Amino acid sequence: MPDYRGGRKTLGVTHQLCVVHKMKNVRFRVAWKDQKAFMADFKAVYWAKSREEALVALGSLKARWSKTYPKAVEMTAEKFDSYTNFFGRP
Repeated sequence: MPDYRGGRKTLGVTHQLCVVHKMKNVRFRVAWKDQKAFMADFKAVYWAKSREEALVALGSLKARWSKTYPKAVEMTAEKFDSYTNFFGRP
């Protein structure tokens, strides 16, 4: 039986972390009144069409929300490359 826990070693690809779980965890750090706007900015980052577009969206999110929700912004940016491995895939 193959072992699928090795990521790159076993499957030949880097491990892709789950953006949906990240989104749920971040959402709990944002007040209800701001969740819709914050999550729209979050989705602009992780549902972007390219890595470059995602980085621009991340910069916009940081500029807009860092003062109000520093922990949510930190969590959004944390491990960006591990959550965006899919940009390097066909």
